[in-house]
Amino acid sequence: MKWDSSFGCLPGTRTTLLNELLDWVRSDSQPIFWLSGAAGTGKSSVANTLAEKLDELKLLGAFFRFSRSITGITPKELFGSIAFQLALINRTLKLLYLQLLQNIVHLILNLWIVKQNT
Repeated sequence: MKWDSSFGCLPGTRTTLLNELLDWVRSDSQPIFWLSGAAGTGKSSVANTLAEKLDELKLLGAFFRFSRSITGITPKELFGSIAFQLALINRTLKLLYLQLLQNIVHLILNLWIVKQNT
């Protein structure tokens, strides 16, 4: 799922937090920025706005969000969606994913053959 600017922050709002997040992205200080707050305080808006800005800067690797209004998107799809988005922008990852999938298919076929012969 792509970021959606209609879910972003209103222009001119949350600038201090967004600048702090952009500084964090460009630094090597901490691997995780924990954005927390009560329901309805704008965490999703900040995430969408940050994703939009990172996409403009060509720094966005992947984006995922859950939405109650969109059915069929569950936490089960999280890692597959992120892997797919990263493969679209990184050829090395794409080739590694393809090799991994081939290995999985070979493993499944070998297990099936062994099971047929027992």
